[in-house]
Amino acid sequence: MNQPAADQSKFTDIRCHATSLGAKSAAVLCTFSESASPTEGNPSTFWTISFHRTAGGGWLIDNYGQG
Repeated sequence: MNQPAADQSKFTDIRCHATSLGAKSAAVLCTFSESASPTEGNPSTFWTISFHRTAGGGWLIDNYGQG
């Protein structure tokens, strides 16, 4: 972000929980309250994050957003 911190959205009431969990993939839903800001569009209320397990056993984010 190149704008001053005061111009950025603020996030509160963040809650995340797994929506699926498998041996090689997982998904998380995060809900939150986002304030309006001059540098961002309309405030959001949720994001989904999907992961896949790497060959080394770690988790890698492979998608995120509101879909």
